[in-house]
Amino acid sequence: MGLFNKLTDMAKKKLKEDPALLAKGVEAVGDKFDQATGGKYAKHTDKAQDLAKQKLKGKPGQGQPPQH
Repeated sequence: MGLFNKLTDMAKKKLKEDPALLAKGVEAVGDKFDQATGGKYAKHTDKAQDLAKQKLKGKPGQGQPPQH
């Protein structure tokens, strides 16, 4: 099994343990972006975060990535 497959399996396992993990990640990435841009695009970032979290809630498995 290649490294990518191992990392993918680890991520899937972690998401099963904590389904809200993706929403936490969306929040963290948005916060880092705001920090990097000095808050210049904060309104847009917040809107994108909210939309992403809404989309995650609508997915089966509460935020788990789609299965291929």
